[in-house]
Amino acid sequence: MAENRKMRGLKTRPSLFVATLVLCLMASFLSVGMPPVSAAVPPIENTMPTSCGSRATSPRHYEVAASPETVHWGYYSKNRAPVIAINSQDYVTLETITHHAGDDYDRMIAGDPAIEDIYSWTAEGKIVSDRGPGVHILTGPVYVCGAEPGDLLEVRVVDLKLRPSGLDPTKTYGSNASAWWGF
Repeated sequence: MAENRKMRGLKTRPSLFVATLVLCLMASFLSVGMPPVSAAVPPIENTMPTSCGSRATSPRHYEVAASPETVHWGYYSKNRAPVIAINSQDYVTLETITHHAGDDYDRMIAGDPAIEDIYSWTAEGKIVSDRGPGVHILTGPVYVCGAEPGDLLEVRVVDLKLRPSGLDPTKTYGSNASAWWGF
């Protein structure tokens, strides 16, 4: 019986590899001749709406910087007040912080005032004092005007960029590779 299972696994692996290779090649041709999505993104607005107002005639683009006022640490709650309210089809650039930054203060925190404030924890207190049981630092929440419970929301990730180091803006760090988390 164990022999048959082993043989089945050996027979399916090459076909899975070929199928994956074919899908990757097909996907690589999807964007040929298409303009980059980021070219269609409107310029960033100077304001950040916190309530629903009149709907603009075209999509708008907002930026939410990570700061003690816009992040929450270790939990996600529907009861948390939104940091921004947007309309359907608007763009939002969310700045995020890795919870691994505490692993290497010099590379990932020092020199960046926003991250220094988020990670500030002294005998006098913490700036981000409402920390949950988890480790992740989340930016938001974002309220979508007109959305109701049970609605399906489509979110498209247009681009990802690494946050530059506070001490050396030519370098970026997202995780401490020298840490040993049981790997």
